[in-house]
Amino acid sequence: MKKNFQTPLYKTKGLGSGNNGVLFWLTQHLTATFILLVIPRAIYLFCWTVAKGDLKNGANLSNLIHKPLNVLILWLFLLLGLSHGAMGFGLVLEDYVEPKCIRVVFKIGFQLITAVTIIALTAMLYKIH
Repeated sequence: MKKNFQTPLYKTKGLGSGNNGVLFWLTQHLTATFILLVIPRAIYLFCWTVAKGDLKNGANLSNLIHKPLNVLILWLFLLLGLSHGAMGFGLVLEDYVEPKCIRVVFKIGFQLITAVTIIALTAMLYKIH
């Protein structure tokens, strides 16, 4: 019979503390809340554009994007949506992908793709505006 001399404290060392995920949780919930606050304005802008018939004429649609408030709303929606999605994808990777090396590669790759997308969208909106 083999005896186990490891204490429960030794087995749990290095596994993280209870407050490790508080900032992540708060950030994820704040991004979700701000996305919910931006969505009604985006829906209103789309419905207003459709009601005016501006989808038929590209010039009128581009005038809608040239307004600073509308650009800010679009940029916030894209920024928060991509950030929130990247955090959620990272959480799924941590929960369901076992080999740590694969998890790290996918997480870094997805964060790089998200960062490049945010930079490209920012440049595009800056050029349009």
